[in-house]
Amino acid sequence: MRLLVQHGALPQGVQARSLDQTTRTLDMNTAFAHALNGLGTSGEWLLLGSVVNTFLTFYGWESMYVTVNGQVIDTGHNIYDEALTYFE
Repeated sequence: MRLLVQHGALPQGVQARSLDQTTRTLDMNTAFAHALNGLGTSGEWLLLGSVVNTFLTFYGWESMYVTVNGQVIDTGHNIYDEALTYFE
């Protein structure tokens, strides 16, 4: 995550809190939620999709969950309470 922030792929302050490979859950910090909420629907899709696609590709998973501080992400545009698959 640090490199993604350094290179501008993720906003400053965004960090992964934990990654549980058993449940395939990436838990992000509040800065990630703020970043998603500050974007329109398309930007939200691109940001979340980039993170999800990176992890799915790296770990060879077919799906994963992303949370913020252990909670389901609700951006007002979407509620991400199900396993996410590769974003096309």
